[in-house]
Amino acid sequence: MGIIGLKEDGGWEEIPWSEVPEPEPIDTSKALPAKELSWERIVEIEPRLAAAEHDIKAVDRKRGKPFCANAIWYGYLDPAFSFKERVNCYAGWEAKKPELRSPEAYDIAYDYLYALLPGCRDCLCA
Repeated sequence: MGIIGLKEDGGWEEIPWSEVPEPEPIDTSKALPAKELSWERIVEIEPRLAAAEHDIKAVDRKRGKPFCANAIWYGYLDPAFSFKERVNCYAGWEAKKPELRSPEAYDIAYDYLYALLPGCRDCLCA
């Protein structure tokens, strides 16, 4: 048993686990030390997170309507608009900017942005 992989001819094949290549290690050598990180510093390095902040602040906050912060954050309705995935791309192990490839950068961005969402109302989370 293994994983399903795409063949060169476009078909699918099962690849045994023993033949699955190890992923390249993530280069964290240029990541900023935790003590140098703050939301302001992270946004200075990666302005697309400021755009995410702007978009979260634009989320409809009308009272009386059901609202699920997790649906917005994780992109349940449309994964293409997941704020969590945006954080994954811009801070943490998968960050495009090497200075932000650390769990500390990820945690700061994640915590700051998620806290901007209104709390859940009349959803399964609440």
